[in-house]
Amino acid sequence: MHRSMGACGRAALWWWAALALAHARELDPAACSARFDVQRDKIIRTEESREMGARYLSELDVGARHECLRLCCETDSCDVFVYEEKSPGSCYLFNCGPPEDFRCKFTAHGNFSSGVMALSRRLAELQDQERLANHERELATLR
Repeated sequence: MHRSMGACGRAALWWWAALALAHARELDPAACSARFDVQRDKIIRTEESREMGARYLSELDVGARHECLRLCCETDSCDVFVYEEKSPGSCYLFNCGPPEDFRCKFTAHGNFSSGVMALSRRLAELQDQERLANHERELATLR
């Protein structure tokens, strides 16, 4: 069946599947949560961070910290979340920039947890694309 599709058709099908897989990976809770350094008893210093160039993205009430982390993973440009430790708790999402140009400051606070993406979102996406390309090369060696 794939032979009758032609080279262009197979290539288009492969790219569509690769994009779908890359998107699904980005939303995969285990892969995404592994990219975050979560600190209990930390809150963002909102005004100082915004003055330094951080962007506030949104706020929603969620039932648990892991839901806040997932929400950050599903939100474009989100690389920091702050969760109010109660049920339901407020989940604040921010874009603080890549680690080499980080624009957020934090301070101790007993009722909040903060999560910071350890890798920039762009670097993580590039690493995912590189892994996919490597899998393609490995498969092609079987020809």
